[in-house]
Amino acid sequence: GKRMPTPTDSSWEWLLPRQLEVELSLRCQLQSQDALLAASETLETLNAFFKALQPCAEKLGVEKDVLFQALLLRTKDDAKSFDSQGGDGFIPMHQAKVLDRGEKLNVLSHELEDRLGLETTNSMTSCVQKTKLLLRVKLEDFHDLEMGAQAVSTAHRFFCELKKYADRQKQTEYEILEALRAV
Repeated sequence: GKRMPTPTDSSWEWLLPRQLEVELSLRCQLQSQDALLAASETLETLNAFFKALQPCAEKLGVEKDVLFQALLLRTKDDAKSFDSQGGDGFIPMHQAKVLDRGEKLNVLSHELEDRLGLETTNSMTSCVQKTKLLLRVKLEDFHDLEMGAQAVSTAHRFFCELKKYADRQKQTEYEILEALRAV
């Protein structure tokens, strides 16, 4: 039979209050071990992405929320290329000062590939897309970004702790999740 956790287990005590919080923060339904592992893998990737955001923004000389918004812009289906907008993508620096934030973001969004490389830019854009798909958090300004990063960090830690605990109990993560839900 299944071993029920002892109330004195500190991992169980840590997991219990966070189970509902984490499940409510995710858009996906964790209805199987496979679904749980897929969510866990995505969170692993997103956790690394949020940690990389600050150093990457520093390299570009912008705030991390500006970088995030530029990436967010790239995920929008209607993001048109500069060419289709009649611009050639080059704006002299003396004119850049008069651009509003939206235009600056647009410029940065289009410069990312040149400045970070196509692979990094696409990978980061994909992470923003995954964050939007995975989390029930609106992602627009700096505050949202912090909340998103916090939600990812909490959920990621939850899945790591869940795995360690499940391994010790010789059960699947999903079996432990079901036990947590049953309390």
